[in-house]
Parts: sequence; structure tokens; C-alpha cells
Amino acid sequence: MTPIGLIVPLVFGKYYKAGKELSVWRVIFICKMVDYVSSYILVKNYHQISSFSIFYAFNALYSSLYTNVGFVNMGAFSNRISDSSNGGTFLTFLASCSNLGSLWGSSLSLFALTYIPYDYLVILGFLYSIIFYFLYFKKLLHLQHLPKKSFTLDFI
Repeated sequence: MTPIGLIVPLVFGKYYKAGKELSVWRVIFICKMVDYVSSYILVKNYHQISSFSIFYAFNALYSSLYTNVGFVNMGAFSNRISDSSNGGTFLTFLASCSNLGSLWGSSLSLFALTYIPYDYLVILGFLYSIIFYFLYFKKLLHLQHLPKKSFTLDFI
């Protein structure tokens, strides 16, 4: 998957459109939901699938594609809105917040797995993702249309 991780950002960078980052991220979020369902099916039925390794490889390829496109997209959005008067500090802060926001779910899921059966945990995570999608995506899409001045740090 490493070659894909190198090639996809280069290819996607040519087709990137400023001001549409979060619209693309919305599509990536839906791709992630499809990946969750396909991964769950693979885990629950690995012993029944005769060509498990082919399905697993396809699932890993699919996951690598949307993950790398999402990474490029969020990096481009952070770069577009970052306040250049602070150098790279604001961009580093935005990247750190993005990383922290995306990593806490894995730790919480592994912790919860000791107390909640796997099937229920998958259903709870899927419901959480759907609720998040419908509650926050209009607000997130609004952010991509704000001018750069809205994101400047005037107090420094």
C-alpha cells in the first residue's frame, strides 16, 4: 500500500480545487462508511469466504485510496486557511488538532471492546458516524466558503 500512498497524493494534487476541500471530504466520509461495513463483513465471515485474501486486498486498497485523498484534502484546506503571519505555527496547530480528532476513536473503541461485544460496538460506531454526518456537515461545508480573513489570528 505504500506505493499507493505515494502516487495518490501526486495524482490528486493535479485535480485539487481550492474552496471545495470539505465537499470532497464529505464524499470521503461516505467512502469511509462503506469501508466500515465491508470490513465488518470481512471480519465476521473470514472463514466462509473462499477468496478472503482477494477481498482483503481490495478492501485495503480502497481504504488506502480514500485515506490518502482525505489526507491531501485536509492538508490543502489547512494550508489555505492558515495565517501566514505566524509562519508554520498555525498550520502545525491545525494539523495537530486534525490528528487528535481522528485518533481518539481508535483508542476509545479498543477500550470499549473489553466491555461491549464487537457487534454492538460496530453498530454504535456506525450510528455515531451517521449522527455526526447529519449534525455537522452543513456547518463544515459552510467553513469552506468563508474568506481567509475569518481564520486569521487577530489577537497576536
